[in-house]
Amino acid sequence: MDSSREQLIASITAVVERSPSDPVLRLHLAEILLDGGDGAAAIPHIATALQQDPASEKAKELMSKALGTPAAPAASAAPTAPAGAGTQAPPQPPSPPTPAPGTQPAQSAQPPQDAAPQSAPPGMPQDGAPADFRPEPAGGNGFGFSEGGGTATLTRDEGARGGDPAPSGAVLPPLTGDGLPDPLADDDFPTERENTTLADVAGMEKVKERINAAFLMPMRNEELRKAFSKSLRGGLLLYGPPGCGKTYIARAIAGEMGARFLYVSVADILDGKSSRNVQALFRQARQYSPCVVFMDELDAMGGRRGNMASWLRPVVTQLLTELDSVEEDNEGVFFLAATNHPWDIDSALKRPGRLDRMLFVPPPDEKARAAIVGMELKDRPSAGIDTAKIAKHTDGFSGADITHLVESAAERAMLDSARTGAVRPIGMDDFRAALGELRPSTGPWMETARNMVEFGSADGAYDELADFIRRHRSWR
Repeated sequence: MDSSREQLIASITAVVERSPSDPVLRLHLAEILLDGGDGAAAIPHIATALQQDPASEKAKELMSKALGTPAAPAASAAPTAPAGAGTQAPPQPPSPPTPAPGTQPAQSAQPPQDAAPQSAPPGMPQDGAPADFRPEPAGGNGFGFSEGGGTATLTRDEGARGGDPAPSGAVLPPLTGDGLPDPLADDDFPTERENTTLADVAGMEKVKERINAAFLMPMRNEELRKAFSKSLRGGLLLYGPPGCGKTYIARAIAGEMGARFLYVSVADILDGKSSRNVQALFRQARQYSPCVVFMDELDAMGGRRGNMASWLRPVVTQLLTELDSVEEDNEGVFFLAATNHPWDIDSALKRPGRLDRMLFVPPPDEKARAAIVGMELKDRPSAGIDTAKIAKHTDGFSGADITHLVESAAERAMLDSARTGAVRPIGMDDFRAALGELRPSTGPWMETARNMVEFGSADGAYDELADFIRRHRSWR
């Protein structure tokens, strides 16, 4: 991708982040991404636009293009009559009946114009009763363990359940009598052995304390869990500004548990067999438990069903079904999700037993910012860098912003080296120049969050976010 296209995409992305409820802007960005061959990045924007405007023909057309399926025919188009309709059939066997004298020849059967079905995106169910539609399940106990103590399986022992998968290409044993699709191959939703732990997450001490209290400590000590009646039911929803390490933290949780990590994006699910994909995702996780299933950009798929396109609703219903079956079938399976817009998530997904814990992941603190600068400078020529000083002047920067800052400083040193013909290390002057040109990208998100906290949240769901905003009132 050339630099001019990258700059255009970055500019439009920034505008979309400032106006997240504008579907026209989102579709414009998605179209540019598709033209550049980046369908995976375009799909979440198209899905969000379809939630905002379910009747958008432009969004349906772009989704079809992103999924690699032909565009849906217009609903008003009349069915094409068979060749030869209205003409007498040639006199060869099998011969059609000869019309009686004085009558018109029989016309070929053709459905009436007003019976043409309404079109949905290719591969998606029609309105009404889709083939894979299920009613929303009643809220159950959800994520949990049997009284026998399922946490005992959560170890790093490769010989225990959840050891290495079958060799590549092998077919896993079928599950009989459940009416599900054929058994999955081990690469349908590939799992990883995660070695990252919370010790690898620099700073962010409050976030790590919350994770320990909500997830890890009860799992590690079953006696304490029983003494304090601490339940492991439910999943964990990570939310916060984009680029602040939600995925990295999810990987660290999997590493702490000694569990496999299964990452899935919206693009992995929405391909015309979406409900089956959700079903297959959880089957894969059960086969490799203990396993952390991490779904990124949940708001693009799990938004409020009243505002989403009809073909997306069965997908959310299937996700609810899988979450409610956890206590019964998914021992050792943990569901984590990430979103930049938690207020857009369907409330059914946040009921007890589902994603009933929410954790705010803020921009990195000063210690974390210094660590990110040091990590990004590794294997690059540098001299006289004061990471603590850089961290002090980057308050409000996301992790992605810090990476971009280092890239900008490195680019400046590289261009200077190209002019002189000798390698010049990256220095503090390069960072000062880059800081003069860059601003934190978290500002627009914080403005939206501030409005949600002040005017749209009366149930205390965002108290943690509200406390953070009060302590950082200078951010804009």
